[in-house]
Amino acid sequence: MFRISGTGQHLYYAAKRPSLPAHYDDHDVIVAQISGEKDWYIHGCPVSEPTSQQSYQGDRTTKHSDSQIYGLAKGDIFYVPRGWMHEAISKAAHSIHITFGLHQPMLCDVVAELAQKASADQAFRLRRPLPISSQDERVEFSRKISQLIEHASAMMPYGGTVESNPSTPSFWKF
Repeated sequence: MFRISGTGQHLYYAAKRPSLPAHYDDHDVIVAQISGEKDWYIHGCPVSEPTSQQSYQGDRTTKHSDSQIYGLAKGDIFYVPRGWMHEAISKAAHSIHITFGLHQPMLCDVVAELAQKASADQAFRLRRPLPISSQDERVEFSRKISQLIEHASAMMPYGGTVESNPSTPSFWKF
């Protein structure tokens, strides 16, 4: 089975300053405000569906005209979809929040994992040069790729489907 998804947790402490400069993440984030208060500035979505290979290249100090501010207090939960620029600034002398990064499987992850597994399987012979010398070799290559795709389909978690996420930040107050 693939190991291509998971979660990550981070604890942030701040005292009347930003926890991190404005940035976006390559995964969805759920924020739990533990103590104190923070204002979360959401600056828009400069990159649709970013991957871990895409880093933000813009000015981290410039606020965007479409920025929205969400005030979080102890017990509040906030959702930030991947790709949305955000920063949190403490309003209290001391403030703590936990982020839960939700790393969902992406098609590029599945393809990379499948290629790695197939390269180790002698039956697929992916370590050989591409078969370009004869029609028979091209037909055999196509057959192997079809087998690889069938193998991948059988390995997909959740029956091969993943539900889409909300596309805008969401705020829940408890």
